[in-house]
Amino acid sequence: MCERGADGCTRGSWRFAFNEQLTCLFDWANRKWTVVPPGGQQFTGKLDNDEELNKLLARTSHGDCKSWLQQVWEHWNETRETTG
Repeated sequence: MCERGADGCTRGSWRFAFNEQLTCLFDWANRKWTVVPPGGQQFTGKLDNDEELNKLLARTSHGDCKSWLQQVWEHWNETRETTG
C-alpha cells in the first residue's frame, strides 16, 4: 500500500499472506513487522532480525511508492483539468 499524507510525505506498508490468510505487515517507515495471528505466529522474531530483507523492502517501497504516487497524481491533475 502506498499513500501520500496531507503533509506531502509518502508512506507505505507491505502485507504478506500465506494460503490467502494475512500473516504479517511491514511498515517501511520504521522498518517494523507486525505479526497477524494465527497465520503469522511462525514468523515471530524471524523477520525483525532479517536486516537485508528489511532494507530491501524499505528501499524498494520508498523509491517505487514515491514514483507510483507521482505518476498517479500527474494523471489525476490531467484528468481534473480536462473535465473542469
